[in-house]
Amino acid sequence: MKTSEHVRAEFVLVTPAMAAEWLKKNTEQNRAIRPRVQEKYLAAMRRHQWQECNGETIKFDRDGTLIDGQHRLRALIEVGQSLWFLVAYNCCPKAFATIDTGANRRGTDMLSIAGAHNCNVFASALTLVSNYNNKRMQLGNGGGVTNQEVLVLAEAHP
Repeated sequence: MKTSEHVRAEFVLVTPAMAAEWLKKNTEQNRAIRPRVQEKYLAAMRRHQWQECNGETIKFDRDGTLIDGQHRLRALIEVGQSLWFLVAYNCCPKAFATIDTGANRRGTDMLSIAGAHNCNVFASALTLVSNYNNKRMQLGNGGGVTNQEVLVLAEAHP
């Protein structure tokens, strides 16, 4: 996988079989699978709202070990279709400690960026709409609403 001392990236059409093979190279230090994260990705893929060209990468270190992307790859396998991913190769192994450590952009942030008002209340209401529409109203089974879904619902329910 590595071709130089520098990180390189390319768009790759990842098949479920490729994803399964890549997951065999998953780092042992990676965090435990979070079913809700995987389900959120899977739901976006099923709704055809997965943003393939958003710049997020599947990352491999210099030894070919997968250091970022396990939830996305698992969702891809479950959805059973090929999708484009930006894949970064030859990342520094020490970079693993710095991946996914920033603040996540939330639905309220997306609504604010889109110019909405009362974003916390609006995002909460849209989450309830989504959970109701997707039959996720049982106690402890809420959430799973992607930022893309919040924006789509905001357009449908201004």
